[in-house]
Amino acid sequence: MHYQGVMLQRTSLALVLLAACGSRPPAPSDLGAKPSAAAPAAWDPEDLPRNVAVTNTDGTLTLARVTTEGVEVGATVPAVGPDRGWLDGHTLVGLTELEAGGYVVAQVVDGQRAADVTITPAAWPGRYAELLLGDGEIWLAGCREKIEFTDCKRPTYLRVAPGPQTTVEQAPAHRRSYGYHGAHVLAAPTGAPPAGVTARVDVAQADGAVDPAATVITCTASGATTRVSLADLFGDPNEVGAFAFGAPTLRWLATTPPLFEVTYALTNPIEITRHEREVFPACEERPLPDFRWLGEGVWAERHGDVDTGEVGWTFHRGERTIGELPGRDLD
Repeated sequence: MHYQGVMLQRTSLALVLLAACGSRPPAPSDLGAKPSAAAPAAWDPEDLPRNVAVTNTDGTLTLARVTTEGVEVGATVPAVGPDRGWLDGHTLVGLTELEAGGYVVAQVVDGQRAADVTITPAAWPGRYAELLLGDGEIWLAGCREKIEFTDCKRPTYLRVAPGPQTTVEQAPAHRRSYGYHGAHVLAAPTGAPPAGVTARVDVAQADGAVDPAATVITCTASGATTRVSLADLFGDPNEVGAFAFGAPTLRWLATTPPLFEVTYALTNPIEITRHEREVFPACEERPLPDFRWLGEGVWAERHGDVDTGEVGWTFHRGERTIGELPGRDLD
């Protein structure tokens, strides 16, 4: 759950939420309402049924269709690239960097591989690239200069599809990103706290900064109390002193099952800041290893060991289990 290397890439844990909208199946009433988007999109990832993809141990992808009642396993297809996301309800897009320079944008439409699009080094002025997807458009985003100790000062963007390919300096609005800054995850609305359970964060400071060892998350239920520090969440006591922590905040997501989220900023030794989210079943001592909110009350939690490949996802609607899917990297 950490950013890899100096960026300490952590698996961002997205969360469970239930929403009721129009003719959708009724969602349990004890969760927060679906947040309004900044702008309407042609495809809403929270609309079910929707397709998902998981990575198999041999690198291939298994596609599946998730409904409010279950998970229907579909085709197995070749990988589309290490960074991937859904353009719409039918199209999975992936990005691969070429050893000789440039990138390949791959697409799988309704389980069938479409023609790849190659972006040559001459066509791409960026020093890295990540996918931006939304409103039927595929973009690359990057920086014109190498960045090590700061955020990008000279961003660049390339519209890959629909053509013609166009390079601009202004970011396209309302796009989901996949790649350099991690994968897009759906946001969580705030739910009501469950009866008989309390949770809070007590922030402590030392030398004018948040003290991760003394900043504690406390949860109490049925007369039992658990306490988890920010240092415990970090997981590596030998490195925790090299990172700076922002003051965490806590909010409830659901009462059935009772879940709360802790969010905080984490700045690595080269002064790059990322925002971390941890989802706790109340009152467990450890957060869930990975969590995805899919829409209309459906969420998935990862189980097993990613390192050994014995890993998979369990899908729920509220407290009801609706399906299983082996694999990792759920998108």
